Parts: sequence; C-alpha cells; structure tokens
Amino acid sequence: VGVTLLMRSVLSLLEFMEVTKLPFVEGLDRRGWLRFPSVPVFAFTWLYQGTAFGGMILLVYGVRVWQWLLGFSAIVLCVVVPLYVFAEVRRGVPQKAVYFLDRDRSRVYELLCGQGEWVSTQEDCHWVSRHTSIVRSFLQDRAWFGVVDYAASLAVAAIAALPTESLVGCGHVKMAMAIVFVILILLEAVLWPHAKHRDSATDFTVMGCQASGLVLRGTSCYEGNPHSMLGDAADRLFLSAAVVLLVKAAVDVCTEVFILVTGRRKELQSMAWKRYHGPLLLTPSLPRIGQHSLSSMSRVHTLSAISSTPDILLADSERHLLAAEEELNEMRDNKTAVNKHLSEL
Repeated sequence: VGVTLLMRSVLSLLEFMEVTKLPFVEGLDRRGWLRFPSVPVFAFTWLYQGTAFGGMILLVYGVRVWQWLLGFSAIVLCVVVPLYVFAEVRRGVPQKAVYFLDRDRSRVYELLCGQGEWVSTQEDCHWVSRHTSIVRSFLQDRAWFGVVDYAASLAVAAIAALPTESLVGCGHVKMAMAIVFVILILLEAVLWPHAKHRDSATDFTVMGCQASGLVLRGTSCYEGNPHSMLGDAADRLFLSAAVVLLVKAAVDVCTEVFILVTGRRKELQSMAWKRYHGPLLLTPSLPRIGQHSLSSMSRVHTLSAISSTPDILLADSERHLLAAEEELNEMRDNKTAVNKHLSEL
C-alpha cells in the first residue's frame, strides 16, 4: 500500500511536469506504472521473505486455530503469486513483449541499463507497462527466472522456521540455508538470466556473502560457541551483503532517472511498434484499451510476423532503413544533376 501511494505521488508530479511541456515527459505512459500486476508484485517481492517466514512460524509454532489458518493463508499466497507470475510470463512473452536489443548503445548505457529494453509488440495492449516489475531484470529467454528467486526465498523461510533444540540442530539449519544459496548461485552462473551484468554481479556478491556467513555461523554452532570469531565474521558478511543491496538500490534509482532524461526507453518502444505496425507513434494516451490501430487482417499478419522473428530484435534496423532511403535520395539528386549537365552540353 505504501509503495502504491508513493507511485501515485510520483505520477502526480509527472503530470504536473507534462503540463509544463518538458520534452522528456511528453508521451510517457504514466498510468501504466500503476496497472495491475506490476506495482503489487513489486511490493510483494519486498515482503515475500517476511511473509513466507511468518507463515511458516505460525504453522510450526501456532497453538490456536486462527494462527494456523493465518499461517496457511500466507503460505498459499506465497505459492500462488509465483505461479501467477509464471503464467503471465508464458502468456505475454514473446506474443506481447520482447527484449529489444539496442545495437547503438553506449558503454554507459550498457553498464546501467543492459543491452536493450523490454518493449511491447502491440500498441493497444502495452504489456510491458503492466508487467515491468516481473520481467525488467531478465533476458527474454529467462523471463521466468523470477519464479526461481521466489522458490529459493520460500525454501529458506521453511528451513529457518524448523524447530531446533540444540546448537547442533541450529548448525544444521544454517548449513541447509547455505546450500540453498549455493544452488541458486550455480543456477544463475549456468543460466545467466539477468539483462544487466551489474545485476548478476550483485546477486553473486550478495548470495556469496550470505552463503559464506551461514557456513561460518553453522560452524560456530557446531563448536558450541555461536559468539566466537567465526560468528563475528558471519555478521560482517551479512552486513556487507546489506550494504551491496543498498548501493544497488541507489544505482537503480540513478538508472531510472538517466533513462527518463535520455528518453531511450521511449525511443526503443517507438521503434519496436514501427517494426510491427508501421509508422505508429508513442502517444500520451497509450495504452488505448479497446482501440485498434490495425484491421483484423493486418493484426493476423502482425502476429504471424512476431512468431516468425527471432526472440532478440535488432534495434538499429530502422536506422539502416533511413540510411538506405537517404542514400537513394542522394543518388536520385546526382542523377538529376548529371542529366541537367548533359542537357546543357
């Protein structure tokens, strides 16, 4: 609820900025930021770990019926949301959204934003604006990887809620949680799901610190002294992971400001629509639900073209087309000049 209210405040500010005719706000799909399920999923992602752990604690240690029911409801929610996210991705990618590769990107842009941007393929159904928090971090072939993160968080919550009666049992729990993080690190190393290399580096650093800290904490429990030097080292690793996450959050905010100022995401979206639908422009009224810019026959041809194109699109195709048209016009001008000179002779 707090995140949604914050987003509404941001949108009100953007509306005021658009009234003042600032160029980088013109044509921005503001309302898409608050459409279901983007913002609720974004907020739930931050609350997922605590919700899963709280639900497990109520199921394991609850003594009243309402506590069990509340814990069971929390766990059901933690299972249903990832399944819903997976289903939305399967329905939308690549039929309604693709990862648009930007061949003309600068090194700064690639460092901050990755190799391209997610874009919607249908102008009257702006899928990306509704699901940006689900797919923004991942490549097209790995858009479903967010479900793996949910599953790992649920597994860690379930392990952490297990009852322990001794330090040895506590050590077993810490080691089991460390194994989950190691498995997740291996999956990311093999699949490499993130669109931005800095996101992958952040995940490896954070999960590496967490796994190492849990191993040290488990070892100190096995030794019977959880407050030993190993325990202190584990605390420092956990603190380092938190600092890395804070730095990443700050960089993400700067990245969104950079994209907003440069207008690159809007430009790539406009190029994608031109690729599929012809010279359509990104207008402030998007998405236009219920309005069709194409006839039903052209829509069929468009969908068939989408299904036959590669998953990763070349964002510089429009530039090549414009360059070819300019070259053709130049040749025509040269031909006209030559004919005029010959007529004079």
